[in-house]
Amino acid sequence: MSAPLLKLGGVELPTMSRSFSESEFEITREDRTASGRLVIDVIAVKKVFTIQYDIVTDEMLSVINEVYRLGSLLNFVVERENGQIDEYTVRIHPYSRDRLVLGDNWFWEGITLELEEV
Repeated sequence: MSAPLLKLGGVELPTMSRSFSESEFEITREDRTASGRLVIDVIAVKKVFTIQYDIVTDEMLSVINEVYRLGSLLNFVVERENGQIDEYTVRIHPYSRDRLVLGDNWFWEGITLELEEV
């Protein structure tokens, strides 16, 4: 079974050493009534996607950098196990990376892309 398709800004993200997770977060408004009772209004439930790469080549990093330079709001496509395709509008957060030298080969490690549904 191949890795699920993940496309960000129309660019397919590299699959080598990639892990993917998603979670939900609530946008809420909280206040207290005159009696002190807490009232919470859930305005929306949005998703946060995390894509992690253990090790990437310069070529793979170029793809990731290209996607980041596309802008702050991007279309994100996720392929599900049953073949269903889900699409989200997301904001990509800045990311860091560390240089790794193995013998004569240069790689990058520790890349985590955080995408927040808007």
